[in-house]
Amino acid sequence: MKHVFIINPMAGASNQTETTMQAINKLDVDKEIYITKGKKDATRYVKEYIESHIGEEIRFYACGGDGTLNEVASGAINHDINNISITVYPVGSGNDYIKIFGGRKAFMDLEKLTKAKTKAVDMFSINDGLGYSINVVNYGLDCNVVKIMEQIKRNKNTTNEKAYKKAVFKSIFKCRHNKGTTYINGEKMNNGEFLFCTIAHGQYVGGQFKCSPKSICNDGAYDFISIDPVSIFRVPFLIGPYTKGEHLDSKKFKKIMRYRRDDSPVIIDGPDDFCICLDGELLYGNHFEVKIIKKAIAFAYPNE
Repeated sequence: MKHVFIINPMAGASNQTETTMQAINKLDVDKEIYITKGKKDATRYVKEYIESHIGEEIRFYACGGDGTLNEVASGAINHDINNISITVYPVGSGNDYIKIFGGRKAFMDLEKLTKAKTKAVDMFSINDGLGYSINVVNYGLDCNVVKIMEQIKRNKNTTNEKAYKKAVFKSIFKCRHNKGTTYINGEKMNNGEFLFCTIAHGQYVGGQFKCSPKSICNDGAYDFISIDPVSIFRVPFLIGPYTKGEHLDSKKFKKIMRYRRDDSPVIIDGPDDFCICLDGELLYGNHFEVKIIKKAIAFAYPNE
């Protein structure tokens, strides 16, 4: 098996490229290292690598956070999952997807990752391949958080966790009434206005929020959650249950939440400045169709 390490030099609170390369070079395997040159470069590289090594068994390692994982997965999708697998070496600032597989610590042993077993997991395709998501598609408050967070992170002394908390705080004041309508099987899932919506295979966003506690990454379905707009005074009472993943059964959410488990396409219509968030990456447009690709990719996770 070839082991191809895709390093995002911009991932993490500081540049960890050198230490990541040192850890990789200690491995006694057939390996290659590629350092990305910008956004979407990992997707391009993975696609081209697979196409130039047809029939070979290859494991790609996303050395970074959820954004790097998204790019690597987007490059590997639509290829033979019997030969092509992906995994994560979590040196990024956000590694939410792998929490369902034991979390960051479990993935830091590269030796184990080279021998790890795989599981065929589901992914989302947006507008027939315009974009992909392996973890969570969300929109509304979440997108505004990402926008503000990117601005805050330009300050190199600000950690990812601090940036996210500041972005959430600012967004709560600015982005509680979002315009847009979601349909599943022709049924309206909100009435043209919402606080935020989540379509999930994974369970976590933002490093700490258990946004979709019942999601399963490979069962051929997704969890859809829509939260109605609320007053600023009500928000503090919702944060605790939402962070812990207790909102699906909480009385505090009963009248403002719509929850559905389905495998049908999700149709999203919004205004001209609308956007959705794919594993932390923004995609702009006013009409989206989100579909499941079942058992889309082989994901390697540490052996127990």
